[in-house]
Amino acid sequence: MLWLALWGYCNGEGRVMTQHDWAQMLAATAQPDGGASALALCRDVTVRLVGARLFTVMVYDPATQLQRRIFTDNAAAYPVSGEKPLSVGPWSEAIIDKQVPFVGNSLAELAVVFPDHALIGSLGLGSVLNVPIVIEGAVRSVFNMLHEPDYFTPERVATALMLRPAYALASLAAILAETSAQTPPNC
Repeated sequence: MLWLALWGYCNGEGRVMTQHDWAQMLAATAQPDGGASALALCRDVTVRLVGARLFTVMVYDPATQLQRRIFTDNAAAYPVSGEKPLSVGPWSEAIIDKQVPFVGNSLAELAVVFPDHALIGSLGLGSVLNVPIVIEGAVRSVFNMLHEPDYFTPERVATALMLRPAYALASLAAILAETSAQTPPNC
């Protein structure tokens, strides 16, 4: 089954990550850019297969419960940022505790979990899909897609979930690059 997911498993709507996409992903993870190329490719594939008018990626440290944005396609509204503590509530219950996606398809739903819901609305956005990436039993990153209200149908969510192997690979590239940068070289 994993083989099918990695080499172009189709969800019945013709939405597929192709062998070419995977070749590009492997090349992107090899770039010495801290995972930026791999994360940008994840955005491109997500926009093409799922749709996203805003795409960001957060890393999460389960030991400190801090999260930090490491990728954005709208730096003016959502810049790559410093660390911030995890807010406990419905979002963290889904993403961190249950390790399942969070879907909100209206600004009213987003207002319950996101203090920046007014900014989201001002950008013409009104729905979100957050996909947690679990590595070694803990959430290590979250891929965030936002679009117009009522956008994230069950079919679109299913397509995004099929992209998790690519998201995990890009996350690992970014996390490993960051860890390597913090580790002093052997003398």
